[in-house]
Amino acid sequence: MSAPDKAATIIAYLANNGGWYRVDEIALGVGMAESYVRDRLKSLLAEGLVERRVFEPKGASASADHDEYKAVHAGAEQWRKAA
Repeated sequence: MSAPDKAATIIAYLANNGGWYRVDEIALGVGMAESYVRDRLKSLLAEGLVERRVFEPKGASASADHDEYKAVHAGAEQWRKAA
């Protein structure tokens, strides 16, 4: 599968499943290595094709080291309005 095809697969996964996902969840869902998905998401973010939100878990273990990155397809207007 070519890089554009892999990017399209990631975008389609996010668009079709709705909601927010951690990188490891996206990798599992599209059947690609987590490191590859993370790198592709950086490119897709730069192109404005996906969005990223960063949050810290609540509780004593919350720290910058435990931030989780989630992405959603940028065209998911309906989901964003509901949030």
